[in-house]
Amino acid sequence: MNKDQIAIYLNEHPEFFNDYPELLHKIKEIDHEDLPLQPLGTLSIADRILKRANDDKEHMRSQLEWFVEISQSNEEIQEHLYEIERAILANIDFHEMIRQFREELMRRFRLEQVQIALSQHPDHFMQGETLNPQELEDTVRVVSPERLREWFPREDEPTLNSELDGNSKVFRKEATSVKSEALIPIRLHGQLAGALCLGSREPLHFYEGLRTDYLERMAEKLGLAIDNLLLLESLRRTPVVDRATGLFKASYLQPVLTREFDRACHYEKPLSVIKMHVDTQTDHGHTVAKSRQEEILKAVGCVLAESSRGGDFIFRTGPDEFFILLPGLEKPDAGQVAERIRAALESSAFPNGGDVRLECRIGVTDLSVDTMQKPSDLVRCAGEALERARQNGRRVVTC
Repeated sequence: MNKDQIAIYLNEHPEFFNDYPELLHKIKEIDHEDLPLQPLGTLSIADRILKRANDDKEHMRSQLEWFVEISQSNEEIQEHLYEIERAILANIDFHEMIRQFREELMRRFRLEQVQIALSQHPDHFMQGETLNPQELEDTVRVVSPERLREWFPREDEPTLNSELDGNSKVFRKEATSVKSEALIPIRLHGQLAGALCLGSREPLHFYEGLRTDYLERMAEKLGLAIDNLLLLESLRRTPVVDRATGLFKASYLQPVLTREFDRACHYEKPLSVIKMHVDTQTDHGHTVAKSRQEEILKAVGCVLAESSRGGDFIFRTGPDEFFILLPGLEKPDAGQVAERIRAALESSAFPNGGDVRLECRIGVTDLSVDTMQKPSDLVRCAGEALERARQNGRRVVTC
């Protein structure tokens, strides 16, 4: 392309300078008095194009190296978190699990401090008698719900503070050594139940804008592990079996119902419940003697256990009332289970029972009802179905 062709091209294609703004800038700086111009000892346009291509290539190479580095770093983090989660979920002793969790976290992520703050709100199961923070005073502390809300002003979002100068929100005693901190919310049963608190001696180890999805996932697993272990501890210390029937006591219903309700909602699995009342009658309307009542209750417990599935939970919730949790079962199937139980009970012959016979009224419901927002809604709805069965004389009523 000769000079005339170049001039014609530039005149007809001013958009050319969109890709070469520095060239346009140089041309604008030339005054009429500067003519004639001499060739510059700089790069030609062709050389500039080649240089730009090389620069772009180097930029892409550096970006690729950066992505590879980030990917390797993420894999390392994933491996660390997997090992930590495996350790806490496999442990069946609460205090040992907390100690091991703290040690693994500090070692793998080079942290100065790790603390777990648990809410003292009475609705949180984790605040039962089994929790003794004094045994883990360096790791576990109990805080008020108000304090937790102060730590998390943006509701469920983690709080990250960098370049601390002795003004840590959490690590008061260790304020001089903690230069940055991360507070990750722990949620249980849909509520803020605590916080995983991490402190570093590096001023910018934690900072606003840092990705926290890995830490949030770990806090979620920690909350589940704490909840499960405290449930086990509670069961070890508290008798849960009703002596008369061999079934679970009513005091065990709430923690198990809450756990199964949360699991069903989280994994979108069905959950049904049965609430039943068993009347003991005689052909002559006589009151059944106490000794015979005990024998009958024991037999009722055996019939209920034999008529239910292995994964069901059966509770004696009153002198003549029983409650059954059926995980994984929808209402129509639960209704069939209820009918099977009713038939088995009403056709049973009891030892030394003579003319004793049983009459059952049963209410059935499940999570498919729109009003089911919390575990107590299942109990309420099953109770309403049972009451309707009593009033209209039907054996089984679904809600």
